[in-house]
Amino acid sequence: MFRARPIRCSVVGVVLCAAPSFAQNLVTNPAFDDALNGWSTVGQDWSVVIDEADPCARVEVFLESASIWQCIPALEDKLYRQGALLRRAGGTVSEAVSHLTFYSWADCSAPISGPHVSVLALSSSWQGFWESTRAPLGTQSIRILVGTLPDSQGALLIDDVQLHEALFADEFETGALGRWSHVVGGASAGGHHTAPGLIGRRVPR
Repeated sequence: MFRARPIRCSVVGVVLCAAPSFAQNLVTNPAFDDALNGWSTVGQDWSVVIDEADPCARVEVFLESASIWQCIPALEDKLYRQGALLRRAGGTVSEAVSHLTFYSWADCSAPISGPHVSVLALSSSWQGFWESTRAPLGTQSIRILVGTLPDSQGALLIDDVQLHEALFADEFETGALGRWSHVVGGASAGGHHTAPGLIGRRVPR
């Protein structure tokens, strides 16, 4: 399971909590615009369907598990954040599962850590999640996997699968705030707030 890291804060009239900045999405074809290209599947009934005008991956299961995954190059001792948008599309599927597994070879062989597992409650509406895990020493690749639990029955929809590598995590230990923007009085200079979470086509509001 995922282990929470301690949060350090700097108090300067308001509380500023350190959080890492993440790079671009490492997943190939994350929104299934190019069918299932780039993905490997476990289970026979994977397809890409149009839901709310957007493509997404769909699997129908009957008392079995099914999953979709990619092997992605990675670096040791880096923080990686995974996410996806998930929805139940019929039947009694009430939970989905997400795995991150770290490997010492670039082809996702010779596992050294994981799978780091999150079990995710489903509903009939699209829901997003984030989980972060640090790659152990010796890591050269990551397998990201999303799917159903064993003995599931029904349909699962998946969209906007994401994996990001942290760029930096300035924890204010040097007293420098040069890489940080700030908000005073609940409003930013541009009048917008960007909440942390998934940036996808069906992000819950």
